[in-house]
Amino acid sequence: MHFPPPNGYFDAIIQFVEEADQANKHFLWVTDIKYDGPLRKLLAEINRNINQQEPCKAELIYPGALVAAPLGKILYRAEVLDCSAQAQKADVRLIDYGNELRIPYNQLFAPIPIMANLNAYAFRVCLRGDCGPLNIESVVTIKIVGQKHSEGYYNVESKEKSIPMELPVELLTKEKSLTVVKYFVDGRHALLRLNGNEDLNSLDEVLNSEQTIQYEFEKVPSEGTFVAARTKHGWKRARLLAHWEKGHEYLVYAIDEGFITRSPQIKRIPSAFLCHPMQVFAVSTNSVEYMLSETMLATVKKLSIQLLPATSVTAGKDSKTHLSCALFEDSRKIVDVVIASVFTGCIKELDIDLWYDLPGPGSFVTVSHVITFKEVYIAALETRDYDKIFEAEHGKCIPFNAGTSDELKKDAVVFVCDLHGHKYRGQIIECEANSYRIKNIDKGAEFSVDRKYIFKPTNLIRYLPVRCSLIKLMYLSTVPTPIAYNKALTSLEKCMENAAEFEVFSDKENTGVDLLFRTKERQSLCKKLLPLVFDAADMPATAPLYDNTTQQQQPPPEVPKRVVVNDRVPVAMTLTPPNTPITVEPPQAAAAAVISPKILTLDDLEIIPIQCGENAELYTLDATSIVNLDGPYITAADFSNKAYLRKLETSLASVAEYCNSPKAPKGGYAPKKMELCLSVFADDGQWYRAMCIDSQNENFLVLFLDYGNLSKVSKKRYHANDT
Repeated sequence: MHFPPPNGYFDAIIQFVEEADQANKHFLWVTDIKYDGPLRKLLAEINRNINQQEPCKAELIYPGALVAAPLGKILYRAEVLDCSAQAQKADVRLIDYGNELRIPYNQLFAPIPIMANLNAYAFRVCLRGDCGPLNIESVVTIKIVGQKHSEGYYNVESKEKSIPMELPVELLTKEKSLTVVKYFVDGRHALLRLNGNEDLNSLDEVLNSEQTIQYEFEKVPSEGTFVAARTKHGWKRARLLAHWEKGHEYLVYAIDEGFITRSPQIKRIPSAFLCHPMQVFAVSTNSVEYMLSETMLATVKKLSIQLLPATSVTAGKDSKTHLSCALFEDSRKIVDVVIASVFTGCIKELDIDLWYDLPGPGSFVTVSHVITFKEVYIAALETRDYDKIFEAEHGKCIPFNAGTSDELKKDAVVFVCDLHGHKYRGQIIECEANSYRIKNIDKGAEFSVDRKYIFKPTNLIRYLPVRCSLIKLMYLSTVPTPIAYNKALTSLEKCMENAAEFEVFSDKENTGVDLLFRTKERQSLCKKLLPLVFDAADMPATAPLYDNTTQQQQPPPEVPKRVVVNDRVPVAMTLTPPNTPITVEPPQAAAAAVISPKILTLDDLEIIPIQCGENAELYTLDATSIVNLDGPYITAADFSNKAYLRKLETSLASVAEYCNSPKAPKGGYAPKKMELCLSVFADDGQWYRAMCIDSQNENFLVLFLDYGNLSKVSKKRYHANDT
């Protein structure tokens, strides 16, 4: 048998880790890293050449014999340790890995000549002290100390080659400017980051170089392994939380950045980057008076900590991983006592159930569930793949066992696969006999679910960030209306069904959140909905999409990824709800529009005075000047005249019918400045009344009369308007 050289350090691959009997002793089975490639090739040859239809003869199975033994679906070289002819079973050790197995005779196979081609086996070593995480297939740098022990192992010394699993006390006491990288929704935890470790900045350069192949994994490492993960911010040191096999993605926690993300590629961390401490650590408090909330920490500058003597909270915990300290802003203490601790991405380390990454200002979202016209749930676009992940993972989820420690409780995170095959991640909000009230945490809807449809989530399902939140819509949250089922509500439901995409917007002057359409103009959804809250919508012929009282509730079905929501002129949204066609009455003068040379201007329009004075209600349409583009003007409307709104609705339908009919002239139209015309709005392809503000070559700047917004339109997208 070939063993590594007895002198000096060498790199070895951990093949098997025995359960530790003593805290300061770790028994491993390792192989020299230089035999890693040849061993994998040998195993492939063994599995190709052994006839698995012919088990080994019983007389060839005896202590010390060489056989081929299965583990999973692969055959390995194995040594027989003991055997029982009566039980027809043998105890074997995989000689290249160290595992001990008990296997029936009929699953063992006789050795073949190529099994002797590589005479380098795994050997047992003993590491003493705190070695950090010892994961199978991770690389350790060790040195053999002394001779082989009588119990069959070598004592070895290890050179630090793994991520230090302790707080960098020296750096913490010197660091005068910590950065807050995450607030947790419970207000009891936050993640802080050390600044200024420039040595980690070259990780990108190393892993993007031509020599990067040496850092590739031969197979996916086990969950919990420290890896280098490719993210949208470059290569980062990370901890592997889960693997999505079908999507060829990995869920990782970036230990130096403090975020959980999905990565398309992982590699080994180069040795030069292993010795650096994790740059992000956690701070926690149980104080009700001092909460680690975003409100408290967001405005803090020059955050630092000061170590304190051990407290009752840290008693019995390792002083290398848990420390009592106080938080300071400059020299002013802001929190008396917090506990600083190592955090590796496992949410159980902080005693929390879910990782929230809620969409904030600037995030791109869809409406995932409508509560009222004032409140909706929004979900980040990144959650669109969650349904595919749930579909792939549901076969791995096992049911909860009644009457055991697995008993379902309030706030438990679960996976639901209901009678209709709908799959989603949820959290129990109420227990009702043998059914449970469960909230779909990725959409916002609530359901009553029978126990038999509830399962334990896998790590991938549990650790996926929650990117769904309830918001109050700006302007609408304070609008009183006697009409509960109004057109604003149906318009929001239509946005949800069409998966319309928005950008989240908020400011300090307004309460609530606005949603801006993802178009060039970034038009406000809330402003479009304002005039609709006073118009009653026809009740739907079928039951509402969400019935929050029965077991038959279902999460909203996946709709085609189609965005047909008008950003600037929402005719489809402002007219009647689905399945209620509009009765169109074409104007009598429409047929003469083609031949009439008359040019219309604002002077030809009927003037309807609006009520002025105190408490007059006007709705801002667009903050754009009408004539003087640099002037401080806005466009606004009075929506109190319901008869006029009905007339406007009919007029818009008539315009659309005329412009799309064979009667409309072809070849476009070049309006004059201040002339009224009919124009197409580019974002939805619909026709509307407009006024030409300015022209340049074949392009014209127009004001859409009924919606107050400006847009550039080419000559081909115009018709004359003389009616």
